[in-house]
Amino acid sequence: MAAMAALGEAVIHGNKTGAGEHANRLTETLRGHEKDVPHKNVSRAKEFQAFYEELKKRAAKLAADAGTGNLQKTSLAYGRVLEVCASCHAKFRDGSVTTPPAVPPVRAPAASTTCRSPGRPAIPG
Repeated sequence: MAAMAALGEAVIHGNKTGAGEHANRLTETLRGHEKDVPHKNVSRAKEFQAFYEELKKRAAKLAADAGTGNLQKTSLAYGRVLEVCASCHAKFRDGSVTTPPAVPPVRAPAASTTCRSPGRPAIPG
């Protein structure tokens, strides 16, 4: 979904305005899909709809957090949306009928002001 990719990029680059715009675009994109069914495992449409409802709920939280301009909250909410995407895709898009592995909860990063990669200079955060 283009809105998710653009949102992730905005968060990574510290673009508060872009993060808010793309989060709102995501929630708008989700509207009107209440009766969609999966391409695979069609008999499990109720489970598919449960993922959709959870995605809408988390996307609304993401948009609210992005609207505050707080990129830390926005990035955490973004991760929570991706959890739903990954779980749903594992069950329906990829055709799996097994439960996907649990996704660990997204945690706030340590209170560091720099990003550091081995062998590279620190990047101010």
